[in-house]
Amino acid sequence: MADRGTACRSCGGNLETFLDLGPQPLANGLMPLSSSPADDTRFPLALACCRDCGLAQLRETVRPDVLFRDYAYLTRYSGTLVDSFSRLAPRIREELGLDGRDLVYDIGGNDGTLLGFYRRLGVRVLDVDPSPAAEMARAEGIPVCPEFLDEAVAERLVFEYGQGAAVHIHNCLAHCPDLPGVLRALRLLIGDAGTLVIETPSALDLVRNVRVDCVYHEHVFYFSMTSLGRALAAADLYPWRVERTPNHGRSLLVFASAQPREGTGSVQKELRREAAAGADRPTFYRALAAGVASARPRLRGVLEQVFVSGRVAVAYGAAAKTTCLLNVFGIDVPWIRFAVDHSPLKVGRRIPGTHIEIRPPDILAEWPPDMVLITAWNLADEIVRNNAHLVARGVRFVTPLPKPTVVA
Repeated sequence: MADRGTACRSCGGNLETFLDLGPQPLANGLMPLSSSPADDTRFPLALACCRDCGLAQLRETVRPDVLFRDYAYLTRYSGTLVDSFSRLAPRIREELGLDGRDLVYDIGGNDGTLLGFYRRLGVRVLDVDPSPAAEMARAEGIPVCPEFLDEAVAERLVFEYGQGAAVHIHNCLAHCPDLPGVLRALRLLIGDAGTLVIETPSALDLVRNVRVDCVYHEHVFYFSMTSLGRALAAADLYPWRVERTPNHGRSLLVFASAQPREGTGSVQKELRREAAAGADRPTFYRALAAGVASARPRLRGVLEQVFVSGRVAVAYGAAAKTTCLLNVFGIDVPWIRFAVDHSPLKVGRRIPGTHIEIRPPDILAEWPPDMVLITAWNLADEIVRNNAHLVARGVRFVTPLPKPTVVA
């Protein structure tokens, strides 16, 4: 069920391993409460960097049909992403002059949140997503292609529906082991006139803020603008604008087309910033291992102190980040009593590799803890804002990385 990469999946260059986390459970593979963590399936999790193109990537990948057959993530329960998409759709519609004749694709569109905003603007839409989450999009009237994108699927979609005036792929390109093939498929979908919109977490943020909890089996790739630009060029795609967004910590929002365009100043600026940091070389990524070695005892020490003093800590967010953080740092019950999450697909299950039960957030009003560890730290502002009543009662809200930090 796992394939080991011996060469870069983008350019075929040589790989250098810089972080080995050992066998880890699948981050989104939430388990029944009746099961035992000792029986949870684990897969090797190690990161390498290509010495030629600078792309950080997993050494070994898990087959997509294993990763996404029981996928509990739903975009609609992230208020931050919903707000982001609610602004992005009308902006793209205005910039590109879209109307009811145009088609927008969302690759890995999940529950259709982004496409829902386009549809309300009168634009045709199609969600390309094989995960169970896409059934929610279908139930709301959004057309769904329940397949993993490749060139054959792209050719069929173009024949059946037409090319996309805009093709989105948010936090999904990193999930695609056959990166060159998927980029060629995206090139087919946009044709000569469409716009490709890619959002992906920043590799600079990964290292500088010790985002080790973002390293899990779904994330095959960890892009910088440098490595992404090289991969795009190989597929005859040309990035012409890049923005940095706060989604998932720090992400790159990249606009690309099939023809070179003028006005690529933002791309050149990002490339210079990365070159100054050395983000296209393995030496830059080695700092992540050192950061993990420092962060682990700091967080464990805080949670141990809470427990031995008779106080209670809980986790907020049963995200993939939570699974990775708790397992890599060796954190379980009783240091974390339970986790809470808004998604009904997660409540009543447990975090893989741990005994930690997932409960609805309402339970915090009935039984307020002493400390809330915001494992879904990318939603920290939203979580604190929605729990002002707990803050007023003296509950501390803490983010875990790069060091435990009280945010409320």
